[in-house]
Parts: sequence; C-alpha cells; structure tokens
Amino acid sequence: MQVWIGNQEASAARFGLSLRGFDPKALAKPKRLLRALDECSVVGDPQPWVRRPQQDSGQPPVLAGQVSGHEGSLLFVREGEEATLDVAAWGDPGPVLRTVEAFLLRLQPGQVRLEVPGQPAGEWSDYPPEGALFVRWIEQRRSEFQDIGVGEHPVYGRMLFLNGETQIATSDEPTYSAALVYAGLTKKTKRVCILGGGDCGVLREVLARPTVEEVVMVEIDREVVAAAERHFPEVVGGATQDARAKIVYADAFQHLEVLGAEIAAGERPAFDLVIYDLSDAPLEVESQDALCARVKAILAPKGRVAVQCGSALPAYRKQLQAHRNGLKRHFRKVRFFVEVIPSFLEQPWIFASARVGKR
Repeated sequence: MQVWIGNQEASAARFGLSLRGFDPKALAKPKRLLRALDECSVVGDPQPWVRRPQQDSGQPPVLAGQVSGHEGSLLFVREGEEATLDVAAWGDPGPVLRTVEAFLLRLQPGQVRLEVPGQPAGEWSDYPPEGALFVRWIEQRRSEFQDIGVGEHPVYGRMLFLNGETQIATSDEPTYSAALVYAGLTKKTKRVCILGGGDCGVLREVLARPTVEEVVMVEIDREVVAAAERHFPEVVGGATQDARAKIVYADAFQHLEVLGAEIAAGERPAFDLVIYDLSDAPLEVESQDALCARVKAILAPKGRVAVQCGSALPAYRKQLQAHRNGLKRHFRKVRFFVEVIPSFLEQPWIFASARVGKR
C-alpha cells in the first residue's frame, strides 16, 4: 500500500510528515493533543505526552507524544512553529492512515510535506482542511462553478472532491446516502425533490424504493454528474437512466421558486420529501428563512425534509447550531441523527429530518 502527497509517494508501512503553519492554540496544551487522538484514533491508546527540554536553555522545549497499537504507531514531535509525525505500520496500514488523517484534521496545519526515508524532502503542499490527505489524482478540472477532483485513496477507494472538500468515497458512500435518504423517506413517499446530489448516490438510493414514482434532482453543475458517470458507475447505479428521474441543471434556490409556482398553479403535484444535499455551510438567517419558505411551498401538507447538517466536531459547533435554529424556526418534529462517515476523516456527521405543518 502506498501514500501520495502531491508528486511524492511513500510506502504506507513507514513514512514521515512535516507540518507547519498550524494554529498555535491547537498545540498549546498536551491535553488538547490527547483529546484529538482520543477522538480519532483507531490504532490504540495514546501514551503520556512529555516535554523534552532542549540542551540550549534559550530554545523552547519539544512537545512529544505517541500512540501505538496492534496495527502500528505514531510519534508526534512539536518544536517551535513546526512539527513532525513519524508513522509506522506493522500490520494493516489502513487504521494507521485513518488515524493520521483524522488527527491532522483536528490540528489543521497550514502545509504538509511527505518525508520518505532515504530520499530528499519533498515540496510543501497546502493542507486540504476538509479533504483526505493521501490522494493520487486521476482527474482535476475547473467547471463553470467549482473545482472538481477525482482521486484514489489507499483506504477509502475512489473519491470525489468539490473545491477540495470530500463528497463521496466508494468505500462508504452507501452509508452516507442511506443515512440522508432514510432520515426522511417513508413507505408513503411517492414524489421526491433532491437539492444538489450531483454524485447521484442519493438519487440511486431514493429510486431503490419501488413506491417512489418521481424524483426531481436539481443540480447546478452538469460536469459533476458527468464525472460521476465516468468515474463512479457503481454509485450512479443507472439512476440517471431511470424513467422516474428528472435532472434539472439549475441553481437550487432559484428552481425552488419555479417548482413552487407550478404547484400553486396546479400544473404539478407537491412533493412528499425534499432532500437537502447541498453544502453544509450555513446560510445567513435571511437566506435560510427564504430557503425554508421555498421548500415548504413545494411540499405536500404532511411533507418532510431531510438535511445533511455537517460535522459534529467542536470546531463546527456554531455551524451546526445555525442549522438547528433554522430548521426549528420553520418545521416541526425536528430530529437529528449521527453517523460516522470514515472517509470524512472519522467525523460524526449530523443528519436531520422534519415535517411541515403547525407546531
């Protein structure tokens, strides 16, 4: 098994990382490092962190610590404004790599560099704060709307990225899609509107229910759907060819107004379920209120919404609270569910469902 960062490649069994540009607060106290490892480690138990004084008393002490288990070990050493992470795997490298990526997500370095034993140091690369680190790129392109990337990961398989953020990985896409769809789908659901969802995994999952008669997916970027059809045929699963599915390439916010006008004029029936699979970044209150109003305008009297709300990590607490507040202002019976998506770097991901109607 190999790992890749930029043009550098190393064996997953033994390599090092140099880190710089991280937030000093993230490493100010050993307890914070231990908590970060506790949150994400699938290797073993963290060992006590120690401060090693430098021989030159004028230099700051080195902060060092390690985590080890039956699969391998990590040794983290911070010295000044930089740090190193030595990685060794003597069993399956997969759990070790998962721990490394999840740990770095919590540290948020500015740049990383792969260190290969016996080779000159590689070039510094910007750290992808919301994406996997060890990726070998297959395709990278700029569409009219965003950067689209497809890469291979040694643990998570083939992955899709939009603007550097992980969208799906073949190893656990079914987990994500099912969690979002079944947060709102019922046995009586016949008509569904998906906002976003260009990888088509959610579309495939909805169409797997035989009672569903119609699905309208509103995706702004046709190149995302094309990339999914080229590189993720098992995710698409023929959904784009299903007679019950209609893909509208438009801005979701604007197209909701079109659908609402059609329903108000009696030109089409209302939807039983709206699935929000757009960015997890919260909208401003005014935009969120307007979006919720447009969603309710296309829902049947007992219609439901299903939403992916993003990460439950402490760093995203305000973002999650904004989603909670918005849903509770406009819907009733708001419920939240947690699912850990490994390719999202071991983050607990929040899904929500709610209903229209009076409180």
